[in-house]
Amino acid sequence: MKKSLALILFIILTVFSATAQYILRDFGGQVLIEKGGTSSPVSKEMKLSGADILNIPDGGFVELLNTSSHKLFRSTQTGRLNIVKIMTNAEMQATDNAGAIHGNLHGMTGRKNKRQVYNETGMVMRSTTALDPAVAAMNLTAEKLCERVAGAIRSYDFSSPAPMPANITSDTATGMKVRIDNVSDYPVYFNIFRISPGTARLEVSELGQPIGNYMLGNNQSVTREQFSNPEPGYRHIVLIVPVPFNLNSLLKDVGDMMKRESLPAPDTDLPVYMKLLD
Repeated sequence: MKKSLALILFIILTVFSATAQYILRDFGGQVLIEKGGTSSPVSKEMKLSGADILNIPDGGFVELLNTSSHKLFRSTQTGRLNIVKIMTNAEMQATDNAGAIHGNLHGMTGRKNKRQVYNETGMVMRSTTALDPAVAAMNLTAEKLCERVAGAIRSYDFSSPAPMPANITSDTATGMKVRIDNVSDYPVYFNIFRISPGTARLEVSELGQPIGNYMLGNNQSVTREQFSNPEPGYRHIVLIVPVPFNLNSLLKDVGDMMKRESLPAPDTDLPVYMKLLD
C-alpha cells in the first residue's frame, strides 16, 4: 500500500514538473527546493511548477517569471513556501505597491491586436486566459469562472468546495446587511451580485462594488449595509475567488452564456466560492 501511494505521489510530481509554469530567474541566499521528500539547492533558470516548495532563508529572496503571463515577481518572503503561495502573496503586495515585491508589467502582442495582461491595479483583462499566475496550476480561467457562475444561476445551486476561505453572515430582516471575514491565509477578491427575477440576469447588487472588485486580506473583515429594503424579487449572492477578476467582462460573459441552450458541466472543484444571501 505504501509503495502504491509513493508511486502515485511520484507520478503527480512528475506531471507537475513536465508542465512547469515558472522559471527561477534569480535568487539570494541558500534557497532550497523540495522534490520527492528531498531538498537540494536551486539554480538560475530552473523550471518550477505550482506544486514545488522552496525554502527561503532569512535575508534571501527569489525572482520568479511566469512563462504564460510573462510577469516577473521578486519576493523577499522567507520560510517554507510553495510556488502558488509565493505568487499569491506577490500579487497582493504588487497591488498594494509594497517595496518587498516588485512586479514588471508586460503587454502581450498578437498578430491582430495588443493585449494588456495586467493593469496597474492588478486587474485582469478579458483577453487574458488565466486570471492570475498564482492559480495557473489550478486551471482557473476567466471562461471557467463564468461557466461556474452561469451554471450556478441556471441550476440554482450555489454550493462551493470546502473549506470556504471566508465566513459570510447576512441579515435581510430590515434593509440588507452582509459581513465577510477572511479566514484564509491569503487575500480574497469578491463582489456582491443580484439575479433579476424572471430573466435571471446577473447584475451588481446594491451592496456590491460597481467598479472592479473588493480585496480582503488575511484576518480582515468588511461589512456592507443599507437601511432601505432591497428591490423585491431579486436574489443576492456573494462571489469570492483567490484572484482579481474583471467585473465588466464577468457580467457580459455570464449574460452571453445564459442565452445558450446548454452549458458545459462546470468544474465544481475550482476555487470559486458563492453564497446566497437570505
